[in-house]
Order: sequence, then C-alpha cells, then structure tokens
Amino acid sequence: MLGFSLPKLIVLGLIVAVVWYGFKIFGSGRLASKLKVRDEDNQKATPEAVDMVQCGVCNDFVALKGTTFCGKEGCPHPQ
Repeated sequence: MLGFSLPKLIVLGLIVAVVWYGFKIFGSGRLASKLKVRDEDNQKATPEAVDMVQCGVCNDFVALKGTTFCGKEGCPHPQ
C-alpha cells in the first residue's frame, strides 16, 4: 500500500530540494528589497545637523536658527 521504493524516495527528495531552494532564492530577493526600502526610509528620516548655542538667560542649548521665545523674562529670542 505505502511501499517505500527507491524511485519514490528519489522523487520525494527532488521535490523537497526544489521547494527548499525555491524558497531560498525568492526569499533572499524579497529580503534584499525590504532592506533596501528600509535603508531609503532611514536616510529620508535622518535629520540634518543643527548648530546649537547656549542661551544667556536659561543656560539651555537651543538651535541657532528657528528658536522661539521660551517664556522666561529677558529671553533674547523673538516671540
């Protein structure tokens, strides 16, 4: 009924090998494309460096450009 003959075992081994290597080939291509997309997203999300200066009123470091009023009396940055 379920005899294990040599030709059946060879065919089964070939089928398993084809499926195994098929997953390896297609899986590695998909993984490489996902990593490429992830790297592109990370490069877009990386902020540029900003020059920082120390505030004379509160002694915190703030961005040289684009800093707004902090709410403390004598703040040198405009509102």
